[in-house]
Amino acid sequence: MTAFAQGTTRPGTNSASFAANQTQTTGAVVALGPTGQIAVNVSQTATLYGDVTGYYAPPIQGNYSTDFGTGEPIFQTSARILSASRASQGTFDFRIDRPVAGCLVFGTTNEPGYTVNGYQLSTYIIQIQVLGRDERFGIFPVDSVFFNFQILC
Repeated sequence: MTAFAQGTTRPGTNSASFAANQTQTTGAVVALGPTGQIAVNVSQTATLYGDVTGYYAPPIQGNYSTDFGTGEPIFQTSARILSASRASQGTFDFRIDRPVAGCLVFGTTNEPGYTVNGYQLSTYIIQIQVLGRDERFGIFPVDSVFFNFQILC
């Protein structure tokens, strides 16, 4: 039996070998194909039971900055973020490719006195707010600062 990433060429090695009428427990580390699936090839009749004991999903992350020439926002995001937009001064919405209930948002910026906060706005949308702080203006929303973020689910 050979298990391999769906959509790729079957390797010339076996993930498990066993004789006829034999019950065997075995394990294999198998990468997922581009669709998130694996393929299994058996050379004879076999009954297989699978159990996924771990799964790694691509990260949900991105960066935001401002084009200082035009003032337009620049979003650089992973493929798992379907869209990004400025909701209001210092507030940005990111539509994710999966439900985000229970996900945590971590944001950072290199600007002293600025904070990046994020939370679930709806089933598929994370909202991030960037705040500045100084003695003269107190706390205020900020658009023109670079920040990056990661969403952990």
